[in-house]
Amino acid sequence: MKKELLTVLLGTAACLNLSAAPAEKTEVLPMDGFAVPARWSPAESSVTLAKEKINGRPTVKWVAPIDHFAGEKKYPVGWPRMYYTSFNRKPAVLNNWKDWDFFEFDVRMKLENDPKNTLCTVSVILTNADGTPPRYYVSLTKQHDGKIRTVRIPIDRLSNPAKITSWGFSISESGYKHGGKLTVWAGNFRLTRSTECVVEDIKLLTPAITAADQAIRVAMRISGPAGDMARGVPFELSCARSGKVIRRETLPAQRGIRELEIETGELSLAPGNYTLTAFPDNKLKAKSVTFRVMTSPYKVKK
Repeated sequence: MKKELLTVLLGTAACLNLSAAPAEKTEVLPMDGFAVPARWSPAESSVTLAKEKINGRPTVKWVAPIDHFAGEKKYPVGWPRMYYTSFNRKPAVLNNWKDWDFFEFDVRMKLENDPKNTLCTVSVILTNADGTPPRYYVSLTKQHDGKIRTVRIPIDRLSNPAKITSWGFSISESGYKHGGKLTVWAGNFRLTRSTECVVEDIKLLTPAITAADQAIRVAMRISGPAGDMARGVPFELSCARSGKVIRRETLPAQRGIRELEIETGELSLAPGNYTLTAFPDNKLKAKSVTFRVMTSPYKVKK
């Protein structure tokens, strides 16, 4: 059986890519076991229990001194790191991440003696222990200013959460000035889920169609309990310019990222812009996207 590794890398990485904001009504399962220093294994660095708690929850403090000469013999410019390998699978719910929407934690970073470095980045990466390429990551770039930020990992993006056995922090010293010091505070570890069916995000897969097309395709990330999802997600199709409602319907919903085809062929839509809205009668939950109907696939009438 392949084991999977959830790694938080600090180094040069891609641009900021954070998830949508939490739903208004959220259930939280604290995971303070991640804030026990003895359960972390540091190398070329140190980890302690922070005196300062992030948002009132236990917090670990990881200190990575930047030394271009004191690393391993073959690699003096090394990779300070720490990994958490002491997963506690009791109670059983901790092994059942698939029943939750997000794994979250708060992080604060401070970089000393390296004022010109703008590459300090947190990347949360899911990989297989056999070294195959990562399948998911979130990058937090240029955020070594001491401010607290939240890292949110959608559970539906983890191929099999039950296989996660380790996760950690790492940097490549080559991206930092010798003599610098990176300090990372991480805490308020938790699993979260919406207590009601919510469309976290919606994206058009077909931003433009012709009047002859039969449907538009959308991708959605849906959170919430199965019982609430059974009622489906209400949608409204309207004219973007006038606001006139053209159709209302409720479509099936399931947790995670889902693709839907919404039929439009029988509507004989005239050229122009149209808005598709999920939960149109709830301002707090409403999510909208706009698409365009063209006169032909080759020429857009202006």
